[in-house]
Amino acid sequence: MPSASFPTSDVEGVLGILRSDPTHEIPDGFVCQNVTFVGSVTTFPTVPTSDRDRTPGPFHGIKINGSFASEVQDDFGQPTSGPLIRDIYLNNIKVKNMASLPTTIFGVSGRHVTSNCEFEYTKDAGWAFNEEVILIGSRSYGSNDNGFSLSRGNRKVVCVGNTVENAALYGIWLSGYNSSIGPTKFTCTGNTVIDTGRACINLDLGLSYGIIANNYLNQGYHRGPVGHVGDIGTDGISISGASGNVHATGLLVTNNVIKNAARNGIGIKELDNALISGKHIINPGMQYRANGTEILVADTDSGHGISMNTSGTYSNVRVMGNNLVESRSTPLCNLPIYRPNTSGTRMARNEATGAWRAKNNTLTINDAVMPGSPVVLQMAGDDTSVEVQWNMRGSGKLALRNADGSVLNLHSTSTSNAAKATMLMSAGADDTDYIGAVTASRNGDTTSSTVAIRPFGNNLLASDGTAAPFWVKGMPSNSRGIIGFGGGQVNWRTAVDNTAYTANANDYLIAWTNLTAGRTLTLKDASTLEAGQTYIVADESGLASTHNITIAPLVGTINGAVNVKVASNYGQLLVWSDGTNWHSSPDLSGKVDVVVGKGLSSNYYTTVEQSKLAGIAALATRNATDADLRDRTTHIGTQSITTVTGLQAALDGKLSRSLSDAIADAVNYTLGTTTGTKFGTATTQKIGFFKCNASSAVDCDY
Repeated sequence: MPSASFPTSDVEGVLGILRSDPTHEIPDGFVCQNVTFVGSVTTFPTVPTSDRDRTPGPFHGIKINGSFASEVQDDFGQPTSGPLIRDIYLNNIKVKNMASLPTTIFGVSGRHVTSNCEFEYTKDAGWAFNEEVILIGSRSYGSNDNGFSLSRGNRKVVCVGNTVENAALYGIWLSGYNSSIGPTKFTCTGNTVIDTGRACINLDLGLSYGIIANNYLNQGYHRGPVGHVGDIGTDGISISGASGNVHATGLLVTNNVIKNAARNGIGIKELDNALISGKHIINPGMQYRANGTEILVADTDSGHGISMNTSGTYSNVRVMGNNLVESRSTPLCNLPIYRPNTSGTRMARNEATGAWRAKNNTLTINDAVMPGSPVVLQMAGDDTSVEVQWNMRGSGKLALRNADGSVLNLHSTSTSNAAKATMLMSAGADDTDYIGAVTASRNGDTTSSTVAIRPFGNNLLASDGTAAPFWVKGMPSNSRGIIGFGGGQVNWRTAVDNTAYTANANDYLIAWTNLTAGRTLTLKDASTLEAGQTYIVADESGLASTHNITIAPLVGTINGAVNVKVASNYGQLLVWSDGTNWHSSPDLSGKVDVVVGKGLSSNYYTTVEQSKLAGIAALATRNATDADLRDRTTHIGTQSITTVTGLQAALDGKLSRSLSDAIADAVNYTLGTTTGTKFGTATTQKIGFFKCNASSAVDCDY
């Protein structure tokens, strides 16, 4: 291999520092391997800790500064730029107990490869302003800074198969620094990061065009290092832009396992043109912030699976196919996905399982779907509620259902006494061309509510077509309508068995099925109900005439009185409210029915008149004397013979003329020549009278 001589310092008999400078040329393709560097740190914590004790000794194991770097000085006041250094290889290097960066590689042209190296109780092995960096198969343990810092100005970065544990700050720093932009064209895959004080992987300060995939990240709920706790940067993966409106861009973050993040599984701010998919995020968030205050369900910046920062802006960001899990016996997670600003982001096919504390999971489908392919939003697990927004265009149909047939809910998260949840229906190209709405609203308390179905100047039908059995015709004012029934009507019946009862807003027909004593129906204060509240009060026992049903308002009057009564067997009353007092119809039980074609007089038959009529004695009208009989000449009517006493009997004793004539006709006789007083000889004789005629010799003057 190429070789070169370097100034060295012995620390405990081990090579302490290897440093390039302009007086020592490093040939192309230089290889350093199988070397151990030991520093002077004397504190070896087993949890993320930034403060360390040390004795005098070297700060670095290997420090290289080449001409590809553009900065003038590093953090230690040393020049970052040096001679042309090309293709540096570090293999099986071990650096222990170093007070500062164990290896610092600045400005290398061509390739730089660090492989199979170990760094224990040092600061972060660091790379900046290199043309190509490959970090593979290396390990950092107990760093009092980051694990590995693949920092500003690096191009073509590969970070594969490395391990970081107990780093005080970030596990893998793939970020810019100060005002410098982060690396570009990078791959970070197959790494294991455990127990870090801040984010396991930090993608900060506008890095661009890279893949973060197939990493196992377990932050261990640390909020900063011991002695310097804080909430900043304590997500499992942190992504953000830089000042001057520089966004992170072109990222694929996929198939990572993120467990026990102290703040959010993934925290995002200022990101463009990115896909975040295939994550398995387990139990993000903890109970307390760094200052000891408890994290609440209402907090918007902590305890989320994936959190898109409120102040951030985004474009062309898709979050899809992620699995978000809350499995702790006492749930501490808030929202699976927190997305306060929907602009520039799309959510698809994300699944949340377990008892997330905040129930309004924002999981959005915004995909173009091929014809015949249904879109399914499936929430597995417990009773987690779902907030869904649909924007259906074209002639497609939308069907809502739960796979198990359970109820779908429209939910308002407002705690106001006037909270409402409304589903608006529109038609046409204009989304605001509303034709109807379904609104659920709270009526001043948590136990009383109203559900309103409102057709906006249209018809609401119970089935398709104009011959529906039920319809509501809306009015343009949107406050009135007409209800039509094309079939039978069934009303709610409340059966009351021999007891008092207080009417509720959802009662309609209130019927007593048994009465052994008078019972009272109490009506609520009319001002607490809608004007027009109506009840039918009925006696089904047939005993109300003996045991009256008294209807009495709790406040106000009914028909201007303190009460009204159902006092007839099988009687009923219609009762309604005007919003202040109560009114009722009269009890019509036992009233006379109108005969068809007849009418009832308005002159009511009173009890006084009934008493007067009952006092008239039998035959009281048969009291007329002879003087009261009418003269026939003034009597224009007719009168039966039976009304004159004894007249018929007197007439029966007289011989009628018709009978006399009949007897006379029955006698035949022969008259002889009349001489003097001599009569003719009769040939036939019957008892009776002789017939008188002109030729008779019988003297008829009798």
